[in-house]
Amino acid sequence: MSLPEIGAIALTRGLGGAGAALLMSDKVPEKRKKTIGIALLAVGALSTVPLLIDLFQKLRGPAKGDPESNSPRRQSPRAAVKDLEAIA
Repeated sequence: MSLPEIGAIALTRGLGGAGAALLMSDKVPEKRKKTIGIALLAVGALSTVPLLIDLFQKLRGPAKGDPESNSPRRQSPRAAVKDLEAIA
């Protein structure tokens, strides 16, 4: 996983945690606490779904019939040049 993906996951977890903590706190007036807490919790939970879908797709690899599943494996530039020279 890339650093931006890890950051996005951490951010969504933080939002969800902040919403849950706010819902359990006693320092904020009840009506405001409920409104803000539910909003933070919902944003954290809903923004996690696309990240999880992307992560599971990456873990499973390309699907059958996916054009990327038939792509040649990566090779070094030197090996690619040798392959092209062999064709010519």
